[in-house]
Amino acid sequence: MNMLLGWVGTLLFVYGVWVIGNKNVKGFYANSLANLCYMWQSIYMDNHPLFWLSLLLIVINLRGIYHWQFKHTMKQRDAIKRAKEIGDELRREAGVKYNSQIMEYIDREER
Repeated sequence: MNMLLGWVGTLLFVYGVWVIGNKNVKGFYANSLANLCYMWQSIYMDNHPLFWLSLLLIVINLRGIYHWQFKHTMKQRDAIKRAKEIGDELRREAGVKYNSQIMEYIDREER
């Protein structure tokens, strides 16, 4: 059972690193599961350093998940804000063009 937990943890860890490399937050979840497997294995093996290392890595992965989600939320918020600014700018430009066309029409009619 110990060896199986170790191999499952290793496969999850390699998968997690690969997925993070492809810029996907799911890799942090996979690495957290891998470290849970390592923690479980370290309990059976009475390996305290591995246990504490795995616990620390889980905390680091949770930090990565938090920052990843915060970063993407901020990017989306900035994109929406910029889209609104562009829309306002386009409406102003359209209004100016429309107003200038009206003024040209009025000037022609008055002549």
